[in-house]
Amino acid sequence: MPANVINRKYVESRVRNWCFGLDKSDLLDLSSEMTLSDKISIGYNILTAPLAEGGCGITPNYGRWKFVTSVYAPQNEKFNKDFLERWSKKYFVSDSDLESIKSNFGAEVALYFHFLQTYLKWGLFLSAVGILTYFYGTQYSAIYAIITIAWAISFIEYWRQKQTRLAVEWGTLGISNAEGLRAEFKGSSQVKNPITGKLQPYYPTWKRALIQIGMFSLSLAAGCVLIFLQTCIYSIEIYFRQVYTGPFQPILVFIPTILLAVVVAIFTAAYKFFVSVSLRIENYANRSDYEFFYIEKVFVLDFLVSYGGLLWTAYLYLPFGNMVDNNLDKIVLHLSRYSEKSKEYTCSKFVLDDGRLADQFFYFMVTAQIINLAVETLLPIALRYVKLFVRTKILKIKFEPNDDPKEHQFLRQLRAASEKPPYTPPDDYREMVIQFGHLVMFGTIWPLAPVAVTINNWFEMRGDAVKMCIDCQKPIPRKADSIGAWLLHLEFLTWLGSIVSASLVAMYSPSDSPYYWPVHRSPKRILLVVLVAEHLYLLIRMFIRHIYGSGDLGALAHDRALYATRSSIVSESVNLDRQFPDTTSRSDVLAINRAQYKHGISLMNNISDKKNV
Repeated sequence: MPANVINRKYVESRVRNWCFGLDKSDLLDLSSEMTLSDKISIGYNILTAPLAEGGCGITPNYGRWKFVTSVYAPQNEKFNKDFLERWSKKYFVSDSDLESIKSNFGAEVALYFHFLQTYLKWGLFLSAVGILTYFYGTQYSAIYAIITIAWAISFIEYWRQKQTRLAVEWGTLGISNAEGLRAEFKGSSQVKNPITGKLQPYYPTWKRALIQIGMFSLSLAAGCVLIFLQTCIYSIEIYFRQVYTGPFQPILVFIPTILLAVVVAIFTAAYKFFVSVSLRIENYANRSDYEFFYIEKVFVLDFLVSYGGLLWTAYLYLPFGNMVDNNLDKIVLHLSRYSEKSKEYTCSKFVLDDGRLADQFFYFMVTAQIINLAVETLLPIALRYVKLFVRTKILKIKFEPNDDPKEHQFLRQLRAASEKPPYTPPDDYREMVIQFGHLVMFGTIWPLAPVAVTINNWFEMRGDAVKMCIDCQKPIPRKADSIGAWLLHLEFLTWLGSIVSASLVAMYSPSDSPYYWPVHRSPKRILLVVLVAEHLYLLIRMFIRHIYGSGDLGALAHDRALYATRSSIVSESVNLDRQFPDTTSRSDVLAINRAQYKHGISLMNNISDKKNV
């Protein structure tokens, strides 16, 4: 791609962002050099932007481009090697390392690593509280539950402020206002942009709302089906593990686990396909909205899969499991009707496993995290070697490219990258958010859970860096000003955690006079505790938000006036067609007279001082 095209697009993007108020500098300064992430991002946008916006309109796996699997850039192997070597020698990543991520991989990826490092550091405090509670407190401690909720609210509010500061520093605050249209977006009419005043494609909101209502109904039905399937499978597991004593019992006890894994895998694949189709029909204009609603829809499935087993044990198995023993004879008699040998359905006395909830939570906090970390870091490497072995030794496929010797190394790197999956920060956000939900909802079951989480996240941060640099394609650098829908999910899980943790404390905390075993409180008292906890959550959140404070990010009227002022200044001062003849170098065109903007800046300052524009 010609350097002059890249340079022109770079200046156009800087001017556009400045007109939208994203560049917070007093004057538009185009003298700064492009970073590697800028170059890759501009090249990617040229290839994938709609034809109407001057792009090539390439949409991988869609329409006329369905045979194009992906658009990616080669990894900088020298930078990756030095980068990973620096990280391996530090307990915490420095700000300069995080800045280098932004320069090479983009603001979106850098924001994720900022979030992960912040989450890691905040986890140290909760780990200390958990250790004290474990050795000097009790299981299902009310004090620990309250501290955990207060910690979660404080972390969320702190991160909300930090991501805004980073966005201001990076010049990405409000980046969605300057975001281009998706190539897949199809407008049904033309309307004026409320800020720029220019005509742009438009799709009626009411049409999208009707589609969303229909899709929500289908999503709700899918969720109900998944809950029903989970309940059936967990019930079968309890039967084979604690009731059935017939032939092949040691083998049959593993069938529900295998069945659950298969059902969840099939259901997940089908549901994600359904979500992708629904989002295509809903026809979102920009990438931010598309990703926001994709995360929102998929999170419903993630919630049921990740927390379904624990919720089933806490609110069905333990409170009502004693009913199985009272009706065991009827169950055995019913099952014996389907067998010629009724003695196969002999059973032992049913004993409620009161440690099941703690065992499940330990699995999610320790065993599952170790497995996930190993799968993320080791499985991609193993798969590459397996594919290479199958291709060269078994199938004996030999590929001998006829490359130019000068380009052979570069093309070899591109071919190797084509076999790797793309790196997507939402997948890593999902893992951290689900983990956060386990802490705030069920942390009181095992107070050492934050310790396990903190240790895991220390390795996770380095594992994600290895995955990004070695195991995956180089991420396309994108600008971002927040973690998007994930922040809403953190808030929802914290609110729900105040209810779940309070109910667990009320139901299972030690008591000398249990209401009925193993639940130690009456239903009325449990409900009262939950109501008090939910209101306490609201009070704590109000207090912490008051401490952190909140500010308005800007009104539409201000944005419109700011854009009009800056765009008029640019149109008078920068003529891109004149500044970018084919023979002109970038160094010649970036010498812009800053004095030409002084009058415009004074106008913008006057606009900013007015409360009502």
